[in-house]
Amino acid sequence: MEKKTISLTVTAPPDQLGSFVQLCKTIQALCTLGASRTVVVAVDGDGSGNMQFDFGDLDHSGVQLPEITGDDRVRVAGIGG
Repeated sequence: MEKKTISLTVTAPPDQLGSFVQLCKTIQALCTLGASRTVVVAVDGDGSGNMQFDFGDLDHSGVQLPEITGDDRVRVAGIGG
């Protein structure tokens, strides 16, 4: 299977960076174990997280945001499968 690498810069308060790293490590562990799970991530929109992402020279123009409605869940594409 072909793999590519991207460089991602995340800017956020230190405690929020820890949460982001935990999310990434969880995804990596599940992929390594071959364990299919739904990972739930709460995002509080009050501005305290204020995360910014820089995807470098990656062309991500074709990546669309999911529909954000009044529902408290936002579903994004899964990883793998």
